[in-house]
Amino acid sequence: MKFASGHVYHVYNQGNNHQKIFYTHADYARFLALSKDYLLPYADVLAWCLLPNHFHFMLVANEKAAQEHQQGGLLIDALTNGLRKLLSTYCQQFNQCNQRSGNLFRAKTKAKDLTAQ
Repeated sequence: MKFASGHVYHVYNQGNNHQKIFYTHADYARFLALSKDYLLPYADVLAWCLLPNHFHFMLVANEKAAQEHQQGGLLIDALTNGLRKLLSTYCQQFNQCNQRSGNLFRAKTKAKDLTAQ
C-alpha cells in the first residue's frame, strides 16, 4: 500500500478463512488500544467498525504516513508499517490468550483511496 498525506482511505481486513478475530469485549478493547499506538501517529481515524470476523477503518493519512522505513529488504511507508505492527501484535496477543498459533488475518490488508474517487 502507498499512502498519501491528506487522502482518505477505507482500510479493512478479515480473519483467515472468515474465522473470528474477536471473541470477547476484551479482544475489541485490545485491538482499539493497539490501533491508537500504531495508527494515530500516521493518520486520523474518522470512523471504525469492528465485527466478529473483520474490521474497517476510515483514515486520513497525515504528513508522517508516507515517510518510508526499511523493513527487512523492503522499503515501506510509515502507515503501512503501523498497520503491519497492529495486526502482528494483536495476532500474537490473541494467539497467546486463546492457546493457538498461526495466522489470524488474511495476508493482504486492503486500502481504498476514497479521495481519488
